[in-house]
Amino acid sequence: MEAYEVLQPLAEAIYGRILLCRHIESQALFAVKQVNMAHATAHTTVTGGHVVDENVMTELAVNLELSAAGGHPHICPLEAHFYFDDGRQLALVFPYCPHKELLASLSSARRFPEHVALRYLGEIAGAVAFLHGQSIAHRDISLENILLTAADTTQLCDFGLATPTTTPSTAPVGKLLYMAPEVLHAKSYSPMRADMWALGVALFTMLVGRYPFKVAAPSDGFFATYQRSGLSGLLQAHGAAKLSPATLTLLTNLLEVAPHRRWTAAQLGSNIAAAPSPMMRDLLRHRPIVASPEARPVTAPSLHMSIRSPQVHVPTAAPTERKKSLSSLLKQHWRRWRPWRRHHAPTSAA
Repeated sequence: MEAYEVLQPLAEAIYGRILLCRHIESQALFAVKQVNMAHATAHTTVTGGHVVDENVMTELAVNLELSAAGGHPHICPLEAHFYFDDGRQLALVFPYCPHKELLASLSSARRFPEHVALRYLGEIAGAVAFLHGQSIAHRDISLENILLTAADTTQLCDFGLATPTTTPSTAPVGKLLYMAPEVLHAKSYSPMRADMWALGVALFTMLVGRYPFKVAAPSDGFFATYQRSGLSGLLQAHGAAKLSPATLTLLTNLLEVAPHRRWTAAQLGSNIAAAPSPMMRDLLRHRPIVASPEARPVTAPSLHMSIRSPQVHVPTAAPTERKKSLSSLLKQHWRRWRPWRRHHAPTSAA
């Protein structure tokens, strides 16, 4: 960490904390995720010691693979990584996003105008399409894992639960509020289709100012309403403002309970690009759009968007389903970490 001046802590992380740092030579600001390798190896949180699924070596390997593929403007790029404190700590260096998480902005605004939510969706949909194109699924898409840059553009981050798309997943991991119905069953599911459901939850929450469900299961009243009365019934139950037909189409096809009928990232992108409505055409031309009427005030604090959805952990064997390049990267960088090596060479320029 000698190359960086620590300015202040930004947030607590699962295995450490995130620090605002200034690179001494360039004077550029970065967000540095400090990882305690002992906790990362044991999969236990620094605060509370809870067992979690996030794999920091997977996060590192995925970031390196995405960088090698050229990166994407709406995926937060890994600028550097290195070990310090005799190998006991790992630093992941990312660009500093001053507006922090999209969840924080939404909590302040209560809800976004339709054109703003659709712009954010289009950016993240592009990032997810790129990710899926690299045969990687995120499995933890949420408003907490989308950052806002100084230019008010989005960047997807946090790949600790990422997995190859070539093999179906079985572990019900991720945040409960964003978890697709099939993921909850702990049976084989497509992680790419699960990502698309999470995108639908994010879009609904941005537009309505409330999460659509506490859990996507019949035991949840809102989900039962959705199964019985469809999207219109769900919106009415939440007291939502009127949405455009194009937006309703997006929500209907993302929050499709049957995974095989749910839109893929490619289908979502093609439908946005096709601009089926004046609103969509104006959005793509970056013209100002009149915001839709405000929704009625939130009346259910338990579903207010400032609440963070808990991570779901089901103890499972260590994952063996790895795309070859991802596996080799993970093994390569895991071998380089040895706490007892006193002079560990940085893996990237600090």
